[in-house]
Parts: sequence; C-alpha cells; structure tokens
Amino acid sequence: MTRALLLRHAESTWNEQQRWQGWADPPLTAAGRHAARAWAADPPAAFDAVMSSDLVRAADSARIIAAVLALGTVEVTAGLREQDQGAWTGLTRADIKRRWPDRLRERPRHPVEGETGAQVLRRVETVLAEVALRRDGCILIVTHTGVIREVERRLGCERRPIPHLHGRWIGLHGAIDAAVVWTAGEPTTARLSHATDAARAQ
Repeated sequence: MTRALLLRHAESTWNEQQRWQGWADPPLTAAGRHAARAWAADPPAAFDAVMSSDLVRAADSARIIAAVLALGTVEVTAGLREQDQGAWTGLTRADIKRRWPDRLRERPRHPVEGETGAQVLRRVETVLAEVALRRDGCILIVTHTGVIREVERRLGCERRPIPHLHGRWIGLHGAIDAAVVWTAGEPTTARLSHATDAARAQ
C-alpha cells in the first residue's frame, strides 16, 4: 500500500486577500514560505517523495518542504490543480454572493464557467491511481482545498476545516487495471502511526 498525505499548500497572497484562486497563480506570502519551512522542520511522517500541483502556491510549498527534508526534485502535475473557478476567479466570497447568491449554496459547488466536482475528481483519481501503481512507501502530495474536498466526498468522509498545511491521510492500493481503493485517515497532519490506525478502523 502507498500511504499519502494530501496537504493543503501554504498561504498565498490571494488567500491573504480572501480571493478565490482556482487556476490563477498568485505566489506564497512571506508568512506562507516561513510556515512551510516550519512544517518541514517537524513533519508528521518520514516521507519518501514529494508531489504537487503545478500551481505556484502548491509547487513552491512542496519545494520548500522537499528542500528541508532533502527529498530531491518535486514531481509536479496539473492533475492535482485546484478546481477551476471560472468567472469567480479573483473575486471574494462577498463578490460572488452578491452576483450569484444561489450558486454558493450548491453542493457540490460548481463555479460559473468553472469545473464541476466530478471533473476535478476524474483528473485527481487518474494521478492517484498512477501513484498507487508505481510508488510504495509514504508520499507527500501538496495540493488544494478543492481537491481534498472531492477526495473526502468520494470516500464519504466527515468534512472538517482544512487550514493551510493540513490535510487528509489516505491509503492507495494499485491494481493492474489502474483502479484505486482509498481508505481515509485522520483529516489532519497527525503522526503517521495515528493516521494509519484510523485508516484501518474505517
């Protein structure tokens, strides 16, 4: 089994401004870069490799962590991107609520002119199935809230807040047909022994 921590990236400048990012590419804040280094100084597990979304806020978070942990090159893929927010990109929640009051209440949420949750999940499942087939051990996957939420929905997990540099432990089981079966662990960066115990219990 491949164990993976799906980790939300560190704070970006648009997080600081409370703007919806989607596929936009704002950089990390200075505080976000510092937080990523601090996270890596006391990681919740001994990771064998680091992967990330290709968006700067995730890729730079991953590179900072990988450098501190001496894990070499980060594998970057567009398949782990945040949900495309379409017409909502760059807007605040108040902006969206004013212009599309009913759309924010949808579950799963579908941004105007953006991706559906099902579209996000399809590309993320493809990446995770490939990971399960070609990797063993413990993998850190730096990604986005929308990605983690779709994985949680697929698994039927309880939804909890996902602060920056927190996430969800999952177990990946590869098969010849590239199917992937997930078992959910704790929705935090808890120590791996606790996370895997929780995964076995579900």
